[in-house]
Amino acid sequence: MEPSKRNELTDILYAEVAQKLEALEKTLTAQGITNNGNPHTPQGDPLTMEQHALLAERVWWEKAHKGLADARAAIVEAEQYEYQRGASSAR
Repeated sequence: MEPSKRNELTDILYAEVAQKLEALEKTLTAQGITNNGNPHTPQGDPLTMEQHALLAERVWWEKAHKGLADARAAIVEAEQYEYQRGASSAR
């Protein structure tokens, strides 16, 4: 696969995950949910099952976001070494 295609695919996925995280943050903020170690509503009430699910989903998307960032960085490094290897073998 061409490097530009790899970059395009990871960029698309990274942008989609960022959008998902932004939407979740808006939803959680609209519901007044904070997660500072002990998630709760502004009234101090326990969270509903749906609110817990939203927090769990945010954690999963955050993991995906970090994983894609790590993958992008690894691909860039691999491409640099691949290019260097190709340049040195052409000498």
